[in-house]
Amino acid sequence: SRTPGWYVGDLHTHSGHSDGRSQAGGERVPASPASVFDAARLARLDFVALTDHNTVSHWLEVDRLQPAYSPLLLLHGRELTTYRGHATIVGERRFHEFRLATPDISIAAVLAPIAADGAFVSINHPALPDDERCMGCGWNDTDPATLRHVHGVEVVNG
Repeated sequence: SRTPGWYVGDLHTHSGHSDGRSQAGGERVPASPASVFDAARLARLDFVALTDHNTVSHWLEVDRLQPAYSPLLLLHGRELTTYRGHATIVGERRFHEFRLATPDISIAAVLAPIAADGAFVSINHPALPDDERCMGCGWNDTDPATLRHVHGVEVVNG
């Protein structure tokens, strides 16, 4: 819809382009982007961002499938995954480097060009532990400059 109002959506989903899985015949198999969008439509969402980890390989399918899912808005997304935390990037139109190649590179330096290009940046699951169960899942970047490039913080995940 093009009118002001409340819209319901999901800004953090995964397909088989990274670690998204679904049940098929009693087995866990890579989830297709279409199955993610089918679930979003079944949940009566207005929008959904497909945010596979550190890849943009799913963007072509987002664009290709959009006509079949109208009025559900499909958004380009990516989960930027580092050992210092994860962030959702929504609305990114070109790939930006995400690797923290040396310890002196800050997440702020990685997020700055992404945010400058107009993408929405949100810290993912900041309260999760950062240990063997999920390396880098908890947000542990303490650089105050990082927050200048962050537009949101995920408060519900699961």
